[in-house]
Amino acid sequence: MATGSKGRRMVDAIDDVAAELRLANRIAVLKLGASALDHDPGSRATTDVARERVARMNRLRAEIRAGLGLDGEGA
Repeated sequence: MATGSKGRRMVDAIDDVAAELRLANRIAVLKLGASALDHDPGSRATTDVARERVARMNRLRAEIRAGLGLDGEGA
């Protein structure tokens, strides 16, 4: 087994791919409308089904904001 190899490590390659994916996701968010990830207060939801849909979308938006490192923004 060769030791002291100066080649690129697999971990470094994975880190680079992860960074590129984070950047691609941020670019995709920029293509959305300005309020796409904002919390919806649900003031227009009049039925139980609509209120549950708003709550579900707000949970998804919060998860996406956290995943993109946008915690606290648009909440």
